[in-house]
Amino acid sequence: DYLVLTHPQSDHMNGLRFIANTFDPEIFYFNGDQVQKESFKQLMQILKHKRTKVIVPQHEAEKLKVGNVLVNFLALRPSDFHNPVSATLNNRSLIVLINYGNYRIMFPGDIEKEAEKILVEREGARLRSQILLSPHHGSKTSSSSVFLKAVRPQVCVISCRGNSRLGFPDKVVLDRLAKMECIVLRTDNDGMVSIIIKGNRLEVKSFRSHFKTIYTLTSHGDPGKRFHIKIADSFNL
Repeated sequence: DYLVLTHPQSDHMNGLRFIANTFDPEIFYFNGDQVQKESFKQLMQILKHKRTKVIVPQHEAEKLKVGNVLVNFLALRPSDFHNPVSATLNNRSLIVLINYGNYRIMFPGDIEKEAEKILVEREGARLRSQILLSPHHGSKTSSSSVFLKAVRPQVCVISCRGNSRLGFPDKVVLDRLAKMECIVLRTDNDGMVSIIIKGNRLEVKSFRSHFKTIYTLTSHGDPGKRFHIKIADSFNL
C-alpha cells in the first residue's frame, strides 16, 4: 500500500524499482529531492505508470494512520540549515517514526550531526524511541551524543556490510551506544533483524540467532495486538 524512500541514493533506492513493479503501491513518500540518476528516473517512471500517488511531506510532521499503526514523517528543508553547505542529500533524509502501542521505532535515513542538531532543537523529547535504526549505517558523522541523548534508544540496529571500505560502523558510535547500555545489533554480524510487538511486549530477534528472542521490552498495552518489522541490508537479502 505504501512505499517510502528516505532519500534518493543508490544504497537506499535501487531495490525499490522491483518493489514498485511487483506490489503496485498506492502512495509513495519521499523527501522530494530530484536527482539525475537513471535508477531514480526509472523508479519515478514506474510509479507514474502504476498511477501511484507521490507525496513529499512538508516541514511540519505529516502523519499516516494504518490500522493501529501511526507513522510520523519529519522533513528538513534546505532553509532549515544555517549553513547551506550542510543541506546535503544525506541531511535532507526523510525521518520516519513508526508508533504502535507504547513503542516507537525511528528510521532516520542518512542524517548527520547537522540535521540531528536541528531535530533535537525542534522536536526535543518527541524524538524518544525505544528502537533506533542507526543514522548513516553507524558512520561517525552521525549518532552525535546530543541526538542519542534525545532519542534514548534501548535497542539500536546498524544496517551495514562486513569489511566495509567506509568503516561502518565506526568505533566512536559503538562506544557511545555502549556507554548508554544500548543493545546493538548489526546486520553484518546478526543478519536480518526482526522486531515483533505483541501488545505490551516487544521482542527483538535475528537471523543468526535462528530467530530466538535476543531482547525483550514490556509496557502497558493491548495484549491482543501484533506488529512485525524486519530490518536487513540489501547484502543480507
